Amino acid sequence: MKFLSPWHGNSFFYAIEAPVEVFIALSGAKERLSFRPTTGPNCRSRDDRAESSPTFPDTDNSTLTPISMTFNFESYTFDWTPDYPFLVTAKRYWDPSLTKTDGYTLVFAHGNGFNKEQWESIIKYLFALSKNSTSFPIREAWAVDCPNQGDSAILNEQLLLRGGYDTTFMWDEYGKVLRWFLTQNRQVNFNQHKVIGIGHSMGAVAISITQSYIAPPKLHSIVLCEPMIVPTDIHMDPGMLKATGAWPAITAKRRDIWPSCEEAFKDFSSKKVYQVYHPDVLKAYVEQGLRKLPTALYPEGEGVTLKCTKVQEVACYQDPMTHRSVRFLTGAVRSPSHAFAAIVKSKVTDASTGREFASVTYSEKTGHLMVQMVPQGLAEAIFAAVTGTYTSTNQNSAKL
Repeated sequence: MKFLSPWHGNSFFYAIEAPVEVFIALSGAKERLSFRPTTGPNCRSRDDRAESSPTFPDTDNSTLTPISMTFNFESYTFDWTPDYPFLVTAKRYWDPSLTKTDGYTLVFAHGNGFNKEQWESIIKYLFALSKNSTSFPIREAWAVDCPNQGDSAILNEQLLLRGGYDTTFMWDEYGKVLRWFLTQNRQVNFNQHKVIGIGHSMGAVAISITQSYIAPPKLHSIVLCEPMIVPTDIHMDPGMLKATGAWPAITAKRRDIWPSCEEAFKDFSSKKVYQVYHPDVLKAYVEQGLRKLPTALYPEGEGVTLKCTKVQEVACYQDPMTHRSVRFLTGAVRSPSHAFAAIVKSKVTDASTGREFASVTYSEKTGHLMVQMVPQGLAEAIFAAVTGTYTSTNQNSAKL
């Protein structure tokens, strides 16, 4: 199974049904648990234990549909040293009115340059959908930061400045983290949960990587949103090659220091690339994606900067192999697959290639940033995939 994922215009969304048996081979790991990382205050001022819900957009983002609900969350820090060098942050989300031991546990992984909180609007909407459904019970949801991004980046900032991590950060590090999280987690025995792995862009690749190990985590299904996987046998047009080569340079030149969170929000809101974001997602990006100066990278000065530094975002773009490799998808595609795609006809979803999807959904407007642009539409697509709303014999065109 091989995927091509363009960044502009149209977009792919995959949901891979992946029941697998798991045998835990790792040993000697430990973890340190704590509530809320104590380093680097966020811009968020709201109570982090109970959140009133935002409004959610229609699929074209032109109007907002209000959803009134509240959920709880807790923040954790995992420490698997000396077996793994990085500390990892995660959040557990739950709605007391929905918690069911036989329900699904959703585990989210974010794209490069983002953080776990980018999924919060989608999580809230999935909880809302679950309230009105007997076929989609939710037990809880987790979102996990990549080691060099989000709150994890704050805890690992000294380590990230050495050992070559400041030049190249391999995406399989995120896959390792997710595997450890799902198999060596003393807080939760995920082997007793019906886990759905959901990833966007780099996070989608990381979710897939977890299934490449000899003893992969047990996943009920996998949802891949715009996975950044471009196999070598699929031609990349000159425009795509030019765009991918430009990402590191564009990122390196981007502004990353502001006098305050308020000024940062104004700056982001004035730029076209952020104007397509749903307002709640942009707000979460500012509130949870920034930290106060000084930092290890900027030891002097005042104001706020990015938790995921430009250096680390570029370092992820410099990974020469992971996004071009499909070897780690082997374990994930042994079962029937759901695919959500924006391209009406592509080599990826062509059944003649041997890649059989239980369903295919197309998104015509969102582009690569579907998580940021249409949380409601994407949540509905995930809901449809998991509940079997789409048939297994045709390519459906639900709009995101």
